[in-house]
Amino acid sequence: MTETGPSGAENPRGPELRFEVPGETVAAWSPPRDPSAGALAIAVRPPGGDEVVRPGPGAIDAALRYGIDLSDLAERYRVTGRAGEVTVIELPRLHERSRRSLPWDGLPATVVFLGVGDLTGDCLRSAGEALWPVIRSHEVTGVDLGASLTSQAVDAFVTGVMSASYVRPRYGKKPDDDGLVLEAVIQFLGASQSAGELSATARFAAQLGRAAQMARELTDVPSNIKSPSWLAARCVELAEREGMSASVYDEAWLRSQGFGGLLAVGRGAETPPCFVTLTYEPDATAGGLSFGAELPHYVIVGKGITFDTGGLAIKPREPMALMKTDMAGAAAAIGAIAAIARLNVSLRVTVVLPIAENSFSGAAYRAGDIVTMADGTTVEITNTDAEGRLALADAIAWARTTLSPDAIIDVATLTGAARLALGTRTAAFYSTSDALAELCSDSAASGGENVWRLPLPAAYRSAIDSRIADLRQTAIEGQHAGSIMAALFLERFAGEADWLHLDIAGTARGSSPRQGATGFGVQTLARLLVAAADR
Repeated sequence: MTETGPSGAENPRGPELRFEVPGETVAAWSPPRDPSAGALAIAVRPPGGDEVVRPGPGAIDAALRYGIDLSDLAERYRVTGRAGEVTVIELPRLHERSRRSLPWDGLPATVVFLGVGDLTGDCLRSAGEALWPVIRSHEVTGVDLGASLTSQAVDAFVTGVMSASYVRPRYGKKPDDDGLVLEAVIQFLGASQSAGELSATARFAAQLGRAAQMARELTDVPSNIKSPSWLAARCVELAEREGMSASVYDEAWLRSQGFGGLLAVGRGAETPPCFVTLTYEPDATAGGLSFGAELPHYVIVGKGITFDTGGLAIKPREPMALMKTDMAGAAAAIGAIAAIARLNVSLRVTVVLPIAENSFSGAAYRAGDIVTMADGTTVEITNTDAEGRLALADAIAWARTTLSPDAIIDVATLTGAARLALGTRTAAFYSTSDALAELCSDSAASGGENVWRLPLPAAYRSAIDSRIADLRQTAIEGQHAGSIMAALFLERFAGEADWLHLDIAGTARGSSPRQGATGFGVQTLARLLVAAADR
């Protein structure tokens, strides 16, 4: 199924997905009437003892119902049961003129051995991702996960499916959708806890998955389309669609509010910077919510640099090719608040987005300049390619003084140093609150995103002291720990508020333009907000 995306691109989104928990085992499952429209995925685990693989109860039920020796088939196909392994068996059909019958007549002819490893969350997310090619080409896929069906298992599996189902927007020839169904239903089979509870979990995970897909799509849009005003317009559209409020502030307003950092960053570009807020207030009339005391208020600040040339400190060709993704922090914040709105979480949330393009021209800001930030702090510019911390600092200071939130969280593709330290699968984070840090770690783990807390050493703070201003933009020569130094810079603007900084420079995008955006941060942020509301 192809539809037009936010920029006029053709977006081959594939089938609409629906997750169901019919409360049936494989033995009692009612598959689609057309055997060719369905598939049955049976979980298998790595060998234990002398067995080839370890089948679950669903595999035994399937063997009896299909009348075939699945263990023999698994051995013939060299099935290992490792997480993410998919072995597709297409069972034969008799000739249409044959009067004989087969044991599996009326059952789906596509049987899948689905490797689930040791059934951890990571293993089940991998299994969900790997099964996507089967799901996208069948109207109904029955899935037996091999053990007692739990909310944690369903959450992880759905998260994996949703991640794999993302398709990047195209801007050329209409893609070929032959062989795709319009709607794909995934039915979880097996003994389980409450079907209603599992269905709610599946809906929750699917909503977060859709929010992550939206963040990925925004990040993957080319920067000749994705100007600051374009991104602001998408925020307004989202707010109208999801019942939130949005405010867009222009360059004149930024000047009146003293946003010297954001204005300096955007000065060299043809498209002016802007500032966006998205505000979510829960609907007390929906879902039977009842609010007593005033709800906590969380602010998420997302770095919205729509393209980063490095400014006058211009980037080399290879890293610059990835810089349309330098607003992945803003996209993650947008995705998180969209998920929260759709789930009607009992928490007040404001997303704050400083948006600009960091380019170079005769008007661009320079090393050696002094800029005055929104809270009056003066900053000595030392590297025009360290623009993200200037934009974030203005937004954090404004949020702290204007909104007085219970907590401020910022998310940004901020430093190459974070990528050097932790690679492309783990994000660095910093916090002045142990309770907020614990929420972040737990939320990331439940959503399959890896994070690692790094310190804010007091002994390093003097490295960003300036002789001619209140602060240096970057640390003095010879002071390493670039990600930590950027976090210490931002900490100065958070004041006494509970604050957390998430640096997703290594995790938000692939290592080449072909790999695209990952949507990293949406799962962590959305789950953190849900957990904060439940506290």
